[in-house]
Amino acid sequence: MDFTFNDDQLAFREAISRFLMTEAAPEMLREIWETDVGRSRDLRNKIAEQGLTALSVPEAHGGLGMDDVTWALMTQELGYYAIPDSLADTAYVACGVLTDLPAQHPARAELLPRIADGSLRMAISHPINALVSDAQLAEVLILGCSDEIHLVPRSEVQVQNHSSIDASRRPGGVTWT
Repeated sequence: MDFTFNDDQLAFREAISRFLMTEAAPEMLREIWETDVGRSRDLRNKIAEQGLTALSVPEAHGGLGMDDVTWALMTQELGYYAIPDSLADTAYVACGVLTDLPAQHPARAELLPRIADGSLRMAISHPINALVSDAQLAEVLILGCSDEIHLVPRSEVQVQNHSSIDASRRPGGVTWT
């Protein structure tokens, strides 16, 4: 088996790197980290304009329908440049959950196009970690309960912000029914 990236994949990673090098200077990122929300709507919009929020969204819902390798390359660059955003939570993990819903499920038609255009931020809980990254900023949360997962509007949860030694993270404790 050959696990090396092909030329198109390497060109994609290089394009993302050049974009982030230009649009996410370390000084700007530090300024973003020091704000109350720790996120930049302007940076998120620029990321969406590049189509990066649409990578995993199926083409039928306005996305690019790309594969996991594409995300591996992109998350490597997002981490390298310390991008303060929960982009992978929304545009990769949540997109995968929504895409796996039955085709007629209303959440697919409602939420996937908004992920693709960058207008929706989602947060995702994990059974091992009680804190949810960016829960206070999310419009919709994916929350687990026993062996089920639920799509819950932010208006139906209470979030208590927690501090983190990592200035780029904004964890919150989520209470919901």
